[in-house]
Amino acid sequence: MTPLGPEAAELLGVARRGQPRPAIELVLALRSRGLETDAIITDVLAPVQVEVGDRWAANLWSTADEHASTAVVDGVLGALALQERAPDAWRGTALVACAEGEHHTTPARMGAQLLRSEGWDVTFLGGSLPADDLQRYAAVTEPDVVVISCTVPLFLGGARRCFAAVAELGLPALAAGAAFGSDDVRARRLGASGWIGPTADLGAALAAPPARERSPAPSPPEAFALELATEELQRSCLSAMAERLPAMATYSPAQLASTRTDVGYILSYLVTSIDLGDDGIFTAFVEWLAHVLATRGVPPVVLDRSLDIIGDVVAEAGMTEAARLCATQRAAGTPR
Repeated sequence: MTPLGPEAAELLGVARRGQPRPAIELVLALRSRGLETDAIITDVLAPVQVEVGDRWAANLWSTADEHASTAVVDGVLGALALQERAPDAWRGTALVACAEGEHHTTPARMGAQLLRSEGWDVTFLGGSLPADDLQRYAAVTEPDVVVISCTVPLFLGGARRCFAAVAELGLPALAAGAAFGSDDVRARRLGASGWIGPTADLGAALAAPPARERSPAPSPPEAFALELATEELQRSCLSAMAERLPAMATYSPAQLASTRTDVGYILSYLVTSIDLGDDGIFTAFVEWLAHVLATRGVPPVVLDRSLDIIGDVVAEAGMTEAARLCATQRAAGTPR
């Protein structure tokens, strides 16, 4: 966990208690001292949200703590929006939405507010917006640019559908969010016009032309087949794990439910990694899962053995790329 600055640390303490009023007062005090909205978002609110996620992953905070803090940050964003002065000149209209399946709206709301502070008239369409609905709304409102936010790589397939829907209208569609990584490679592969990230030129990205002439990379057949067979493979994996992991006989109902969920996520991340041709997506997820399980008292060997079993199951089903990913990750060794 990265140490927080004093303002962010103070906000984090207030946010955990789920009390928006003192959090809003704190941030408005920063505003009155001359700190601009974009600096408050990037230097205070965003680090707080990262810390909240890190503390949940480390099992230091509960899901309730995480939800309470996020709700407070959302309230602060609303208060900042009311304090924002009208820009000297409007740059255009923008739609901001989360990709299909993506329900992490706070990063998208932060991005929407940053665009407003840059002079854009922004409409925020919320979380997990179906591509067809996005297309219909954009066709009626005719924005100058559409921004698709995605935080979790698992939902990059939904982002692909959103980019394609916007491209059909001849509008530029930009990618934003942690799921796209640290450069524009994933965004371009998925059919976005451009990418908004820490190292991106915001002005150049917003001026990007539509990506109508550049179709997203096609999905490999194995990704499609694996997605269709996920539920069946999940059952097969759990059955094989019950046979080969004796400790599962002592699992409580809650532990069995968590195991089922984890296996489902592993299979879904295999789909996404194969779909995008990006091994790093699966590797990063396994590393994250290993950390989460370790903080909850699950020995690393359990995940290692589970990857062995899942690799065997998908190999028997003819999913060679999925088996390779499991074997490669297992060979690399999950963090101890």
